[in-house]
Amino acid sequence: MLATTNMDDVYSEVVVESKFEAGKIWNPLSDGLHAVVWFDYKFLPDYDLSMAHQSIDASKAQIDELCETWIFPRMRALGVDPPLAVKFTYRAADRILPIDTLRCSTSR
Repeated sequence: MLATTNMDDVYSEVVVESKFEAGKIWNPLSDGLHAVVWFDYKFLPDYDLSMAHQSIDASKAQIDELCETWIFPRMRALGVDPPLAVKFTYRAADRILPIDTLRCSTSR
């Protein structure tokens, strides 16, 4: 589990994991495994989710830039071979399934 400092009023928990997943999850034409970093955010129980989808969608460009300029270069620097992927899931406090998901991936 990763503790947050500036999102304590939004999320009760943030979990970061790394794993390998089948390539077809990310690209139907891709075989093999993708190295995936998962960020799983759980909203606080009293957080108003009415605007969650809109704010998550609005962050897509920032997520893509984060993947391209920070996460993927560091994965490569650590010797992780492409294809690379990052998945951000957002969960309501009382739900197992995500209310929204953002992804970014690369084949190189």
